[in-house]
Amino acid sequence: MSGRPSITFYETTSLLEERSISPFAVRIRLLLNYKRIPYQIVRIEYPEIEAVSKSVGAPPTGKKVDGRPHYTIPFIVVAPPAPASTFALSDSPTIAAFLEETFPDPDPQHPPAIASAETRVFQSVFRQYLRDVFMAVFPVMIHAFASKLTTPEWFITTRKELFGVSAEQIAPRVGDAEGESAAWTAFENSFDGLAAHLDVLGAGNYRLVKSQVTYSEMEMVSLVFCIKRVTPDTAWKKLEGRNGGRWPKLLALYDEYLPKPVE
Repeated sequence: MSGRPSITFYETTSLLEERSISPFAVRIRLLLNYKRIPYQIVRIEYPEIEAVSKSVGAPPTGKKVDGRPHYTIPFIVVAPPAPASTFALSDSPTIAAFLEETFPDPDPQHPPAIASAETRVFQSVFRQYLRDVFMAVFPVMIHAFASKLTTPEWFITTRKELFGVSAEQIAPRVGDAEGESAAWTAFENSFDGLAAHLDVLGAGNYRLVKSQVTYSEMEMVSLVFCIKRVTPDTAWKKLEGRNGGRWPKLLALYDEYLPKPVE
C-alpha cells in the first residue's frame, strides 16, 4: 500500500493453536485486523523479549522491582514511506493511539473513532479497572498460562523480579482448599462486578458502547479470549455460563478479528 507505513508486529509464541497467548498482544491484533491493516508477525520466546526489543529500538514499558527497565510484548516496528526513518513502538495503549491516528476506521458507517484522543481519559480509567480484574484472574491462571508456553520454567522463575512475589505466592497452594476457594471467589467476583457495570445499558448487556466498536472493548475481549484458550476446563467453565452467558456472546461478536490457528 503505497504511501502507508508497513507494520511488523512482535509477540510471544506459545503451544496454543493460535500461538497468540498474551491478552496485551491479542488486543492489538484485534485492532489491526478490524482496521484491515496489513502486518507481518514475528513470534519470539519470552526470554528473548528484552534482547529483541533492544535490537529493534522498542523502549521499555516499566521497571522491575529492582529498578531495572522492563520490556514487554507487544511491540511494533513501523517502516514509513521514504525518506522517513523506521521506528519502534511498545506498550499497547501507545501502539493503539498510533494506529488510530495513522489508519482511519475502515467502516464509513462508523464515524466515531475506535480509540479517539477525546476518549483517552475513559480508556485509561477502564484499563485500570480491567487491570484489577486481570489481577483477580491471574492467581487461578498463572500455572496454566505457564504450561502453554515453550519456556514455562523461565516464566515461573522470573515473576518475583516483576511483581516482588513468586509464582508460588501468587497462586493458591496445591491442597490449600481455603486458599483455592478464596482465589476462585475473587475471580468470580471480578466478573460479577464487571457485569454489573455493563448491566447499566440493560440486563445481560456485553457491550461497552451500544452498537459501537471501541478499543477498550477490544481490551475486554482479549482478556476473555485468553481465559477461554488458556484454561478451557477450569476458569472458562466457570465463566462461560456466568452472568447470563454474556461472555461467549462477546467473543462471538469479535470472532472475525480474533487470532486463528496457525497452520
